[in-house]
Amino acid sequence: MALASSLHRMSTSSGSSSSSNTFLLPTTDLIISDNQLIDILLNDQNTEYKIQTVNRWCKNTRRNRLSTILDVSQRHDVLLSLINILQQTTNLEYQYNCLTLLSEIHINIHHYDQRIYLPAIIQCFSSTSNDVQSLTVQLLTKQIHLTSDIRTFLFIYLQDGLKSSNIRIRVMAIQSLTELLNTIHQYENLSPIFEVLLQNLQDNTFRSTYNTILLNSIQHIKQIIGLDSIHTYLENYLPILKQTYFTYVPQINEQSQIVPLDTDLDDDDDRTPRASQNNTSQLDNSHNLLSNRKPPLPITNDNLDFYSIIDSLRSNWSVADETNRLNYLEHFKQSCEKYLQKIRTQYLSPSHELEFHQVLHTFLTSILDLLSYLTSSNLDISIKIKLVLSTCLGWLIKHAQVIYCKRNFKTICTVFKNILRNGQSNNRQLAKLSVSLILLLENFVQPPLILNELIDDNFESYNYRIQLEMLAIVTATLLKYRQYQYENLPKISPYFLPLLISNRRELRHGAIECFTVICSYYNSYNPLTLAIFETNQPIKHLLTSIEILSIDAFNALRFRLLRNVLPSLTGKGNITPGLVCDSNTLNDPDAKFILLVNNPTPTPRTTTAPIIESSSSLTKITPTNNKLLQLAMPFAASTTKTITNDT
Repeated sequence: MALASSLHRMSTSSGSSSSSNTFLLPTTDLIISDNQLIDILLNDQNTEYKIQTVNRWCKNTRRNRLSTILDVSQRHDVLLSLINILQQTTNLEYQYNCLTLLSEIHINIHHYDQRIYLPAIIQCFSSTSNDVQSLTVQLLTKQIHLTSDIRTFLFIYLQDGLKSSNIRIRVMAIQSLTELLNTIHQYENLSPIFEVLLQNLQDNTFRSTYNTILLNSIQHIKQIIGLDSIHTYLENYLPILKQTYFTYVPQINEQSQIVPLDTDLDDDDDRTPRASQNNTSQLDNSHNLLSNRKPPLPITNDNLDFYSIIDSLRSNWSVADETNRLNYLEHFKQSCEKYLQKIRTQYLSPSHELEFHQVLHTFLTSILDLLSYLTSSNLDISIKIKLVLSTCLGWLIKHAQVIYCKRNFKTICTVFKNILRNGQSNNRQLAKLSVSLILLLENFVQPPLILNELIDDNFESYNYRIQLEMLAIVTATLLKYRQYQYENLPKISPYFLPLLISNRRELRHGAIECFTVICSYYNSYNPLTLAIFETNQPIKHLLTSIEILSIDAFNALRFRLLRNVLPSLTGKGNITPGLVCDSNTLNDPDAKFILLVNNPTPTPRTTTAPIIESSSSLTKITPTNNKLLQLAMPFAASTTKTITNDT
């Protein structure tokens, strides 16, 4: 119990040291210059001397931030030096100072291999200093929000934190889950983390001491991913863990909870659950669009209500006005929730699991068939209706789970494309939902298969807003799902080439960002150099195609690639571009190429570098012009300094 209480309010002793010799530096030499610090960190072999140097440099009241004194070529080696020391010492003052320095340069190092530095940072959970523990949580929170490889972060956090043999580290890692994880992680596979929490809950000694901390983190994850995913997780655990969950985790009114269908796209607190990727339940093999969709349930008013609404929608959709269509869809959403809750309740017993999945399969297929019908004809549907249809499709994907999505992803993609193509032009709100919806589907179905379905010969016929959304989807997919082999990129990327010389700035900017990520994929997401442009054949072939198309576009993309700044995904379905066209980048070739679109004539092929107009003739940079990608492609304008992937 003493340890449990100390974890909440540990005494801070920032001046203590693990060294018996506290005067490795002359006591009169209190000022360490910037150059001295860097030289000692990079070249000195004495660990204790380095510790004293760092601690004394940090005492300089007017010292520079570490990020401002490091040369690009020094960042990686300085990071390794700081981390190596951190792993070897329990000096509280150094721990605090080191974490502070890592925080100062984090914007430049977060893209490095996380295995280099995360274990050492997590190790600081064992510190007896409140300040050190607080900095540890802050740094880990920044990392999980900035990294584009959350899967690796979670794996390291699990192995070095949640499974640590050091009780202090393990408890702090469990307690910090409530700060690290939030709703933007609802589509990540949190099953291994949840399993470890239940294993600790099963341990009588650990549970009796840290019960509150455990339950807080368990309930936090439940809120993030929802009950559907929790129940799916439990089906894949040992029976003893399932029993532990129902014995020790409060289940107050759990069966009466219904996750609402989220139609408020600006609400960040989206708690709609996703199904686990580990689901192994067997579903009915049949999928005939003309087959009877009535489920093997007793005929009740609820059943009739659900299917009568489907019949009404089919019968009246083409002739109904917008108000009636929205009313029909609202009733349909409510009936879907009621019917799903009904079959969950009716087949709650494990002995009825097979029947449950059979009924669920039929239920989901009824919804998919209806959405296919509603979007199959070229009707004049409004943005409001498109948003509701998209949320219905997202609801279906979230509840369909892996096997159903794998069998029906082509139909799902067809419905998605029909929603985009039919009726009114799309807006930013629909674009954000579209990217999130496809990323969710790709969580269940291999992303290369999804991209094959979305990017086809019809791409050229799409209006610019849809083309921009497709660029966003490809960009987001390559950023989020880096572990897959995208052998279809040579087939997909030629569709995007004409967009580089489009007379729309949004398309030029979106295409440059997308090609930046494609080239980064070709180079295994490592920094790009001029030499790589010549030796990496996929990149060389792509650049040659662009050079043939337009020398201006070629020069702009090469400059953009050498920035080594990838766009990043945000928690709101946005993509923050690596290149922001503002006063700071106005004279750079890539920004100039985008901003010089003043007429509908594409840039012709020339034999020399582009002749740039004077800055006075360029379109004036205003807050609106700064957000070049504010339309269909859900790019968020960045207000911070660009991040450089330096090595």
